[in-house]
Amino acid sequence: MIGADYAEPKIRLPGAGGAPEIAASCREVIVIVRQTRRTFVERVDFVTSVGFGDGPGSRKRLGLTGAGPRKIITDLGVLEPDPAGCELVLTAVYPGTRPADLSERTGWDLKVSADLAEVPAPGPEELTALRALLATMPVTAAAP
Repeated sequence: MIGADYAEPKIRLPGAGGAPEIAASCREVIVIVRQTRRTFVERVDFVTSVGFGDGPGSRKRLGLTGAGPRKIITDLGVLEPDPAGCELVLTAVYPGTRPADLSERTGWDLKVSADLAEVPAPGPEELTALRALLATMPVTAAAP
């Protein structure tokens, strides 16, 4: 829903398209999303797809059989849940990206792994495969 009042929202959307069941039951979930303050908020008003709820043990208490999100891959780096507290931690960045770049686009104090890695730049074969994939995708107009 969109709006401040859940009982009388400005817009009520039809559903989550299976995302709640996937997040609850899959052995592994990997999320791919742009790193923005709109996406990475400190708190949400409504949970559609449960990650780790209120922390360790939450999924088990809720009867969820899946392991929860294992990685969040963004356009700037990779975040993974800390095993002790389930909080997302920056574990890898792409070449030319600094942890501060992700922190600026995160709505909370983003923790950075002591073993922060740099994801290797794609090699020639990977670039060829990516370009071939992009060539098959339809071109869409950008929103005004």
